[in-house]
Parts: sequence; C-alpha cells; structure tokens
Amino acid sequence: SEADAAGELRGLVVDGFRELPELREILCSNILSTERVLEFIDQSLANRLSPLVANFLKVLARHDRLPLLPAIEDQVERVWE
Repeated sequence: SEADAAGELRGLVVDGFRELPELREILCSNILSTERVLEFIDQSLANRLSPLVANFLKVLARHDRLPLLPAIEDQVERVWE
C-alpha cells in the first residue's frame, strides 16, 4: 500500500541514514556514477525493500534526483501526518 511504501521510505532515509552514514553518501552525494548506484540498489537494497520503493530509488537515480531524497522524505512525512 502507499502507506507501507511511505513508511518504508521514511525508514530508509531516517533510520538507514542514521545507522549507516555511508548509505547517505552513496545515494545522495553523486560520488558514484548512475550505473554504479543502480547496481548498488539492485545488489544491496532491492532484497530489503519493496519493489515499489526500490523502483522509486532507481527512477530518482536515473534522473540524478537521489540527492533530493531527504527533502522527499520530509514531504512524505508532512503528508503522512
């Protein structure tokens, strides 16, 4: 459901970034090429995320929008509340 996907995204950004600062660096800093980020999502995150959230991350990556992930999560949080 949309609520589940929103909660999953929130968990990734809030909990995942806090527990694994390197995750934020990989996803949000443009230090890796888009191709490498997509590989990282497939190899390291896809099996831990729903297909909807994993695909959302890939779309963001393909359009160089992953650095906006914290802002997107903030908006999701506002809508959720």
